[in-house]
Amino acid sequence: MYSAVAALLVLAGCSYREQIRESPLPKATEVVSRLRARRLSISFRSIVRVELESLQEGNSDSHSEGFWAEGRDEFTGKMVLLWKMPSALRIEFLSPFGSPVFVVVAFENRLRAYSVPDRRFFVGRADSETMAKWLGIPIAPALMIRILRGDLPALNDGAVAARVGWDQEVNLVRFDLPAGAGLDRRQEAYLDPRRWEPRRVRIGEEGAAIWIRYGPFVRFGAEHRPLWVELEDVPRGRRLRLDIGPKGSEASGKFPDDLFWLDIPPGAAVFPLLPGAGR
Repeated sequence: MYSAVAALLVLAGCSYREQIRESPLPKATEVVSRLRARRLSISFRSIVRVELESLQEGNSDSHSEGFWAEGRDEFTGKMVLLWKMPSALRIEFLSPFGSPVFVVVAFENRLRAYSVPDRRFFVGRADSETMAKWLGIPIAPALMIRILRGDLPALNDGAVAARVGWDQEVNLVRFDLPAGAGLDRRQEAYLDPRRWEPRRVRIGEEGAAIWIRYGPFVRFGAEHRPLWVELEDVPRGRRLRLDIGPKGSEASGKFPDDLFWLDIPPGAAVFPLLPGAGR
């Protein structure tokens, strides 16, 4: 009986994919409208599981090397994740005992980071370069938050020039957006045609791209968000995965701004984050 039910579900899925493939796909402007109509979180706070690994040997050009896994450019553990649209972000990497070992805070284009064990404090602009020093992936805070909430990296004003097609290999709608509206590289997005949720997105060109992969979306109140997100920086050979899980604490964007500020601890050594340093 169970095998018969499974077979019917498979046939139903195949039938649905055939209908999508054979029916006219919506125009680019309609796809953008459907994407913008999705109910997504505007703030989030929880403890999440994080994995960072280098996919290439000898790849160690970030300050994070001092607190991740005995000098290796990798880390597996937990962190406190707090963000609020559009660009307020706070990350606290935790020790096995639950205490913060490294804190990164980005707010209003300013980034502050503190290494607790060696009392080093870093200050600079919150951009893709400075974020890459801690997360291994060159993603600016505003872009990172859009990804964490399950959105496309950008829905730009050039949507009329976007291309919509059906990708038979993955059975998803392929949506190609040109560069614009804050993102200087093209996007190649693969969307679920039923819920219009992204399954994966490539930013940039083949061989010099960042891949973003989204896990299944879950309902949280009236909103939806992915259970996990994964980013892979192809040129740098790094992968970052955040398992967000089904639970979380959200406050509709009412987190106070002082949560996204980090004071310099007394006696800490302060280091400026200069453009292009550590790359």
